[in-house]
Amino acid sequence: MVSKLALPLWFLIVNAVIFQAIWFLAILFGDSLVLLVVPFLLALNFYCLLRIYGQQVYLRNELLLVALCLLIGFFVELIKLQLGVWSAVVLNNVPPFWLMAIWAGFGITLHSSLSFLQGKVVLPAVLGLILAPASYFAGAKLSASHELAGFQSLFIIAALWFFVMPLLAYIAKQLPVQKTEGSQC
Repeated sequence: MVSKLALPLWFLIVNAVIFQAIWFLAILFGDSLVLLVVPFLLALNFYCLLRIYGQQVYLRNELLLVALCLLIGFFVELIKLQLGVWSAVVLNNVPPFWLMAIWAGFGITLHSSLSFLQGKVVLPAVLGLILAPASYFAGAKLSASHELAGFQSLFIIAALWFFVMPLLAYIAKQLPVQKTEGSQC
């Protein structure tokens, strides 16, 4: 069995920049046509993975991870909508596209810039507890149309991400991005 290759630093930086670009586009422009850039940014990330791993990449696992991240994100955002985390009224009580774009962007980081979380429970839980509320708080401050309902919203976000981050790290570990010797497609 071949050990997992370390991703090149340039890709870790590109991956983090792609996620941050998606985050800023979603926060600043909401459900506008600007979100049409997101699939191209995701495709750029997949292209870079193919360039690094060549035929040794499980691209379907990367796509599945993003899809699972979107699915989990959809339910997490539904819970937050039901608990009144956002003060702005969201049409039809369905998570907006801009939030789901952020979840898709987050999904591409789980095998790349956040891969160090795989195989751990405490670290992702603590990071989810601290960084997720900070991210939502920053996003609410930058967005002209969406704001948190109150300080209690940050506690709800922290509690949800305390469980979500380890779950996503676990799922990422179960879906390897690199083929090993003797593995089948």
